[in-house]
Amino acid sequence: MPKLTDFTYPATPTSMARYKGSTKTPSVERDYPNIVELIVPLKGFGNTLNKMQAWHQARELKQRQGCGRYAEPHWYSHWRFTDPRDAKEFQAAFGGELNRPST
Repeated sequence: MPKLTDFTYPATPTSMARYKGSTKTPSVERDYPNIVELIVPLKGFGNTLNKMQAWHQARELKQRQGCGRYAEPHWYSHWRFTDPRDAKEFQAAFGGELNRPST
């Protein structure tokens, strides 16, 4: 029967060492600071969601939805954008409230 000492282990786990020297970590909040907040309809977005996805594809934008929130009596969905112009265009097409990043 092998003993625990028969196996060699690296000094640092490889999963942790992979990110050790990285100076830039991905951050949705930092990379996509412009948010359009929409009230989620009672039965969901339905066909509107397909239109939202097509809107992103037509502009070759990566679709980013942030964590939504619940504030009595509604659920809110967050759509995130890097460019404030894209956020304004999305708001014009689908409504909602534009939340700009604080500078």
